[in-house]
Amino acid sequence: MSELNKSKILGKYIWIERDGFYATIGLNEYLIRDFKEVYGVELPEVGEAIKTDDHFLCVETAEGLVAIYAPISGQVVEINNEILDDIDLINCDPYGAGWLVLIEVDEFEGNGFFYMKT
Repeated sequence: MSELNKSKILGKYIWIERDGFYATIGLNEYLIRDFKEVYGVELPEVGEAIKTDDHFLCVETAEGLVAIYAPISGQVVEINNEILDDIDLINCDPYGAGWLVLIEVDEFEGNGFFYMKT
């Protein structure tokens, strides 16, 4: 897949990997570094609509709860059920097996580009 169709964006505590009209979202190493360890995560439901800057998941860490706000708008089409059974996937492989949700995206804004679903 070409780089025009697939890009990774890092936020303060999350990463987004774009692939066409879909985006995979996960936690990055900065959250793990700042909060020591992830103990649990509350994910949105499949089919749930999320809006940019709305609270969309909560992370339980060694330092307390961390609210994560949606970096994009869209609809949740898949959640990573494996992390609910093995939360260490986030701590050990946050950019791979520890991904959180797959979103069908309404629009992308940020890090120098804008992309809208038409």
